[in-house]
Amino acid sequence: MRTGQEPQSDPPPATSPWPRAGKVAAVAVGLSMAGLAILFSLVWLVTAAFNSSEVAADGSVTILACLTLGVGLGGPLAWHGFRAIQGKPTTHLITVSPWLLLACFVPTVIVGQIVIAYDLLPALTFPPLHVIAASLPPLAILAYVARSLKSIDPGWREVVVNLSVGAFISTGLALLAEILLFVFIFAVVTLVMALTPDGLAQIEMFLRNTQDPLWLTDPANLQSAVLFPPLLVGLVLVFMILGPMLEEVVKLIGIVLLDYRQPTRAQTFLWAVAAGAGFGLMENLFNTTLALDTWAIVMIFRIGATAMHSLATGVVALGWYSFRREGKPLKLAGAYALGAVTHILWNTLALSLAGVGMLVGGLENEIALALGGGTVLLVLALFVLLFIAVLVSLHVVTRRVEKASAAAELA
Repeated sequence: MRTGQEPQSDPPPATSPWPRAGKVAAVAVGLSMAGLAILFSLVWLVTAAFNSSEVAADGSVTILACLTLGVGLGGPLAWHGFRAIQGKPTTHLITVSPWLLLACFVPTVIVGQIVIAYDLLPALTFPPLHVIAASLPPLAILAYVARSLKSIDPGWREVVVNLSVGAFISTGLALLAEILLFVFIFAVVTLVMALTPDGLAQIEMFLRNTQDPLWLTDPANLQSAVLFPPLLVGLVLVFMILGPMLEEVVKLIGIVLLDYRQPTRAQTFLWAVAAGAGFGLMENLFNTTLALDTWAIVMIFRIGATAMHSLATGVVALGWYSFRREGKPLKLAGAYALGAVTHILWNTLALSLAGVGMLVGGLENEIALALGGGTVLLVLALFVLLFIAVLVSLHVVTRRVEKASAAAELA
């Protein structure tokens, strides 16, 4: 299945109300992403040339990540959109062994952490290692699912579209909505707090302190800022609950837009996994450089995070398939609940681990430190168990989808 390059024709345009508009949009988005990435890279290079002593690793990582996404994903999206407009068929998806990709991931992470630890020109040497390490888990997960679904011959075009939707559109919409939700919740809680005794004084003190950039550099002050009620409530509600619920909706955009192609169950699942992988790729590239001292550990857990995104989106997409093809809205509701709860659990444990670790870092009492350390180990153990459960669940769901698809072909 993965050795041929036989073309796959698109369904007749009459089956969709918007096929040409979608193809034009794919070209526009792909070219825009590629063009913006190249423009930002050139601006950064010119700036770096005149301020070479101030070039930092995080800045060069961001630029290379933008260039990778813009050219590496936006370029293929525009290419496939252009070929679709011309009426040219796509080719079969060919994937590299997922185990080979993961085998490459291990030395990349080790070398990357060594570069950081020993300060081996990280502004130049670390960015490519980071980009490779961030890209390998999504590609490995996508390759594993694609190779496991032997009953279908997926095409490059649909996979690239859903990867791009997950990376560009879904993440952008989710980020915008989460920012608006956070601002709204922060404002409401601040208003309520202002009506309580001493609430207004606490708000004024918080605003006064946070206006000083040096104030937040003290870990104790940062801990105090995070515990400020409006900020804490906003972080908990948005990033632990509302954000995951929202993301499991926007990651399904590509599946809904391509529904006119009437994909099979296996195709729907693969496309959804691609969307989740694209979402995970974006997070891997940009959300993992805040604490470079623990970069390797964070990147290892990003394997689970990417698998979680792919699994959750795949499960919700299977519910969408049952709704659209079998007229079962309750299956869609149940699948969405399962995907959202999985995402909520992951975010809750990840943020709890970070939060408890930060609180323990500010403790001085030996008993409190011991209790705090035990709490960190407990949360970490639960996180590892969820990590394993996500990987196993992705394997089980993929096998079940393949079994159902194979049975449908024989029926």
